[in-house]
Amino acid sequence: MTAGRRNLRILVVDDDSSMVATLRDILVFKRYAVDVAHSSEEAIESAKRRRPDCILMDIRMPGMNGFDTFRQIRQLWPAAAVIFMSAFPLPDVAVDQRGEVPDRLMAKPLDLDCLLRTIEHITTVTSVLIVDDDSGFCDTLT
Repeated sequence: MTAGRRNLRILVVDDDSSMVATLRDILVFKRYAVDVAHSSEEAIESAKRRRPDCILMDIRMPGMNGFDTFRQIRQLWPAAAVIFMSAFPLPDVAVDQRGEVPDRLMAKPLDLDCLLRTIEHITTVTSVLIVDDDSGFCDTLT
């Protein structure tokens, strides 16, 4: 397992308080800064205040679902990596994305080694800005 980067902030969002507590404890042990939310509304408020680098979000929650929460948070903080979690069959929940694409979709129960590797991978990917007056060339490079 990897050791967390000291400045990386992760927001854990799930209506299951035991899932939130377990993930928080593991991520804190791995030296990540962790915020938690038990609802979509709490997640949006937390994202406004704390600007997470990565969000672990349950898809099916009472009230606003994870997809709608994801859209709102991406408008506030587009740089945040998002990992959706679901106890339901993944092909079924993936259809509900309506064109929005998370960085990763993981099945519950979570494989913790895989989750930690995924967090490390998606938060270290570097963006490249492509600038050229030939839009076709830019599209090709993209």
